[in-house]
Amino acid sequence: MNSIKLIKSKGRKNAVIISRLITSVSCCILAFIYMIPVFTTFINSFAPPTELAASVVNKSKVLFPESFSLLQYYDLLVEKARYLGMFWNSFLYSSTITLAGMLAGIPTAFILAKFNFKSRNVILSILVIIILMPFQVTLLPNYIISRFLGLLNTRWSVILPGIFAPFGIFLLIQFFRYMPDEMIEAVLIESKSVWDIFKIAVLPFAKPGIIAVTIINFAENWNMVEQPLVLINDILKRPLSAVFNSVLREGADIAYAGSFFYMLPIILLFIFLEEYVIDGLTEWTKIMRR
Repeated sequence: MNSIKLIKSKGRKNAVIISRLITSVSCCILAFIYMIPVFTTFINSFAPPTELAASVVNKSKVLFPESFSLLQYYDLLVEKARYLGMFWNSFLYSSTITLAGMLAGIPTAFILAKFNFKSRNVILSILVIIILMPFQVTLLPNYIISRFLGLLNTRWSVILPGIFAPFGIFLLIQFFRYMPDEMIEAVLIESKSVWDIFKIAVLPFAKPGIIAVTIINFAENWNMVEQPLVLINDILKRPLSAVFNSVLREGADIAYAGSFFYMLPIILLFIFLEEYVIDGLTEWTKIMRR
């Protein structure tokens, strides 16, 4: 009997090892596939314009250029400085929407998660329905409201709807819903201040989720395309993500340089804050299993 148990236990261990090995290999293969466009863009952004033009004519790929050039970055950032202005537009939109959205979303999510009132379930249902809707469905009402308020062709027509996007609120609700009430009650013994409740109990408990949602929201707003195309006519007010068609017309060298220059902030963001994203998503998974 003991030998049979040993054989079964060894079989389970081997199965676990094989399963982890297959998972690791599969993740590495997928990561490599996803990295190919990033790597290609990075390499080609330093390729000489003549070499890239020849590859376009010959319909070939430049994997490793024969020489390197920074001329396209000079053209992009100095000669065609309007693209640099659009880059800062992207930063302005993303940072403003993200920060204001978190300031509005954290108390909203806390109220919907911890307070019982008559219309709470209705509001939660509407929140979920909006998340499940295609983005283009909500774009038309945003356009109509912006025109009614006189905000069309202004930055506010993009910023205001983005602040109240429901996805971040939905994720934060999951954190606050499983927050022990005893933590709030312990603070109420010492202070009745709402700020003290948030500072001592709410924010420390939800810190991983808040950081993760902030990073995800910033990345999502960094890549916005439809909103500025529909709501803003002035091309100089649009983010860089909405004008890549015009960048492509400047030439392959400018397109590759602009693409990598645009990807760089998000790549750096995830490199330096990867730990917070993983911790936040892991903590959210643990909470959902409770």
